[in-house]
Amino acid sequence: MTQSVPTTKLCENKFREDRLLHNMKRISKLNLLYIGFLGWILVSNSISVLYLGNKIAYFELFTLLYGSFFIFNLASFIFIEFFWLRGKRIGSLDTQERFIYVSVIITIFWGATVSIVDQQISMHLIIFTFCLVFYGAIIYLPAPFIISLTIFTSLFLMIGIHIVQTDSGVAGLLTLFVITIDIVAISLSRSVYKTYRNTYVINEKLKLEYEKTK
Repeated sequence: MTQSVPTTKLCENKFREDRLLHNMKRISKLNLLYIGFLGWILVSNSISVLYLGNKIAYFELFTLLYGSFFIFNLASFIFIEFFWLRGKRIGSLDTQERFIYVSVIITIFWGATVSIVDQQISMHLIIFTFCLVFYGAIIYLPAPFIISLTIFTSLFLMIGIHIVQTDSGVAGLLTLFVITIDIVAISLSRSVYKTYRNTYVINEKLKLEYEKTK
């Protein structure tokens, strides 16, 4: 005899499925944004160096970083739009959620890596800031995941900065900036997540009330 699944478990799984659907659609849109942005950079830099004879510092390294991330986003976009959203889903709910987590991990670590390389040219952390804050605000992520990911990627970034950046004063200021961005990203992520979850719970309660009145 098949055992019935507790109602709380059913509700939690339904919430996770709804969250997964929202996250997949949002990651697909972010993939498209990165594809356009990275494609423009790769093409314009290639024309500038190969055809116009201009010199761009660390051209080969940046081409590798941007090119590999371009391919990753293209593959992710194709998978979501042409397979997952069309019902061709593989694995359990846990496995499908891991795709979200892996995508976010790759993106934020990529942003940290590019920002470390950027220290050879300038002192900004624009790419890392964009990746961390933007993903924290758009993708619905559980607190333990976003907090631990933020800590690990920031440690990786700060170690890289202190290795690459020769000016200790600048390295110290950048470290303070990273800590500030971490606080903002985590706070924003928690606010967005709580708002989404509360809205979901309210909508489910309204649906139940409506079903009772029918």
